[in-house]
Amino acid sequence: MIELLRKLLPYCFILFFIVKGNKQPLYFLGIPFLMYMSNSIFFDGVQIFSQPFNLNYALILIWLTVFWIVARFTRPDYSKTNIEYTPKFNNLDFSIICLIILSIAGLLFSIIQYKVPDVVEEFVQLVSLFAGYFIIKNWISRNEPELVTSFLYSLIVINTVACILFLLHQGAGIHIYLEKESIEQYFEGEEITRSFWFLPPFLFFSITFLFIFRRNYPKTYRPLLVLNLLTVFITYTRSYLIIIVIIFLLYFLLTGLKERKAVLFFKNILIYGMLGIFGIIVIAKIMPAKAKYFLDRFNELSTPSTNQDPNNLQFR
Repeated sequence: MIELLRKLLPYCFILFFIVKGNKQPLYFLGIPFLMYMSNSIFFDGVQIFSQPFNLNYALILIWLTVFWIVARFTRPDYSKTNIEYTPKFNNLDFSIICLIILSIAGLLFSIIQYKVPDVVEEFVQLVSLFAGYFIIKNWISRNEPELVTSFLYSLIVINTVACILFLLHQGAGIHIYLEKESIEQYFEGEEITRSFWFLPPFLFFSITFLFIFRRNYPKTYRPLLVLNLLTVFITYTRSYLIIIVIIFLLYFLLTGLKERKAVLFFKNILIYGMLGIFGIIVIAKIMPAKAKYFLDRFNELSTPSTNQDPNNLQFR
């Protein structure tokens, strides 16, 4: 059953984006995102998007460009720019162009001065990020904000499906993924595993999106948000939890400044702080060993780490 899931799940996602893309070409953009999610949704087993093998370091950019061109030909009027939604050249664009120039200078310097092997592949990987930014910006700018929001929500749902798989594997101990975990250790008689090879990649984005657009999806945002937050907990990663707290604080602060109500800021902190404490208590009741393990990881900050500690970077 699990083997069948590994084989069929990525193709179900591909089919979804192709069907939606025939009506709204923006959804073709979802397939390069599936490629990026890779192991978390078993997409590494889809052979057609592993071609050409000799350009593995630039595959996402290649397919992103292919689907961008397909989107233009799918709808004849798609190439016509909608002025209302097309952003102008901004400071971020200028900064990325400067980074591209610096990357080119770094490539030439490395080739001439040090003759570093494989430096061209690393350069292509880096520039792919910058080039991908401009392609995605151009693609999204030709669509209404409502459609873009709907497309992003579909990515959130898929990321949450990956969260469920991750929770079953790392939380419940059901072997969903075949990859070996980075860390395996026993804590209070229970096996604790940690791995990032198949971790859903859009956790922070999903949590931020669901929190901001919760009024758009009143029936689904709560379970989706809880699953993404629970996945953050199951990573047992201190920095992840701290980032989530910062995201919430920034949102409350900006909301308070927008409404010009300092009381709103403290009210939100109080409400969601209590909800967070309640969530931790519930997790501690359901998964006591895992909860204590994560809390003990914070205690490690006050004690020196040895080279044989499983969470020590040198040991890894």
